[in-house]
Amino acid sequence: MPGTVVLPTGYGELLFGLTKGFRELKELGVTTRMPRTISAEPAVRGPLAYAMAHNQAAAEVSGPASLAAGIACTVSSYRGAAALREAVGRALTFQESTVAEAMRELAHEGLWQEFSGAAGIAALREAKERGETFEEPVVTVLTSTGLKDIPAIPGSLPAVRPSLDDAIASLKSQ
Repeated sequence: MPGTVVLPTGYGELLFGLTKGFRELKELGVTTRMPRTISAEPAVRGPLAYAMAHNQAAAEVSGPASLAAGIACTVSSYRGAAALREAVGRALTFQESTVAEAMRELAHEGLWQEFSGAAGIAALREAKERGETFEEPVVTVLTSTGLKDIPAIPGSLPAVRPSLDDAIASLKSQ
């Protein structure tokens, strides 16, 4: 069982479902505890972070667009806040430069995520830089393909385009 789960968060519905699943595992006796859940939102908006900071059930915010367009919501759901409270979690935000770097690093490791998919890594990195600690093991959920964000990142990744023949040859030599 993870100690902490960091999840890219838009409205908060996936966060609610994840927490509900862990609660049910505990109720069924599969585990004795639930992991702490952490939401990861763009700092330019972050409605769930705002709701949690102001002890509200949900919030509506405004702000500029984010590279992490899939989760750059202006409203949060009450179920997202309820999930964080139940799992003794908290809401983290991240800066645009951090999510761009996290996306590039994941891509270099062969994990081609959209910016929203790299949100958990970005939020976790910023929190650790502030000295925050998390119960181990920490799981960060990656959510979606980076193919959606190709136009947004010109020149940010090296142009590596092996031919199909080269790829097949390298597989045969292994």
